[in-house]
Amino acid sequence: MRVLPGPRPRPELKPNRTRGLVRRATPIFAIAAVIALQAGLGLAPVLVFPLYLLIVLLTAFYSSRLDSLCCAGLAASGVAAPSRVAGGSADLAVPLLLAAVLLVVAVAVHEVVGRIRHEAVSAERRAADTARSEDGWRIPG
Repeated sequence: MRVLPGPRPRPELKPNRTRGLVRRATPIFAIAAVIALQAGLGLAPVLVFPLYLLIVLLTAFYSSRLDSLCCAGLAASGVAAPSRVAGGSADLAVPLLLAAVLLVVAVAVHEVVGRIRHEAVSAERRAADTARSEDGWRIPG
């Protein structure tokens, strides 16, 4: 048997469902950890808001719109729930505002990232079309 130099043919890659499941479940576990931290230490929503915001931003960058909104909704409920359980309408204003900020940030960041990706793909297509059209005008020889 003779072996030729060069790269070996690779088997077809199968979609990895585990990777997709981990990608979707990680923000949920992160939010659950922040909720546990918040409840365990009795922290105010303002103090854990940056953690929720970080999780929502990362999810908005790398996930679908639905995943991003679900993550933001869960984080918003994590911000608002402790104040609602404790009662008092004056204490509820700040957590509701923070929850609204999380939802708006998730939608806005996801839309901006989507537009940037669309523009990048469009620019690559235009460059490929230009290169193909230039190849047609070249003189052989």
